[in-house]
Amino acid sequence: MSGVKKQFPESKLDDPDLQAVPAAMERAVQRAHWDAHQHGTGVLVVENGEMAEVDPDPALYEAYRTRMLRSRQRRDASSLGRRYQATTDRPPLTRRDDAR
Repeated sequence: MSGVKKQFPESKLDDPDLQAVPAAMERAVQRAHWDAHQHGTGVLVVENGEMAEVDPDPALYEAYRTRMLRSRQRRDASSLGRRYQATTDRPPLTRRDDAR
């Protein structure tokens, strides 16, 4: 990915929750394509008033996968820091699944 954040259309409504809707819809589309890819099914879309099943778009499900991996890395890094701060005289313990 290029590192440039995608610009979503700005809502003309004053409510901050409604201004976040375009980004939430994009995340939902990525998740739908990821789930369809994982299960080997198509994604249902409406085009010109007709429902159609399309193959999952690799760019969309890879964007979801990348976002989930980054989220997991941030979560793991923050929990590692908390464990290290709790034990100042010794390094953090490794998880059992990491030691295998």
